[in-house]
Amino acid sequence: MPQARCRTELIHIMKLFQFSPYRSIKLCKPPQILTLAKQRGATMIEILVAVLILSFGLLGMAALLTRALQGNQSSMQRSQATMLA
Repeated sequence: MPQARCRTELIHIMKLFQFSPYRSIKLCKPPQILTLAKQRGATMIEILVAVLILSFGLLGMAALLTRALQGNQSSMQRSQATMLA
């Protein structure tokens, strides 16, 4: 009964606004297949954001490692300069 009423309302709106059946507005609950497809897309976006955050973290760690190595080299050169002076 609810689906018949929903379909009747949809047909009435299509006639009122002269919609084609392929461009009709959705008043009814979408089928379960469409809901699962939307959920799959949301999961893909979540994974993409997680990978993006992880890559920024790894780039930060690489920059930190580079700075540490530069500081280590600098301190070694200062120690050698002090010993030679």
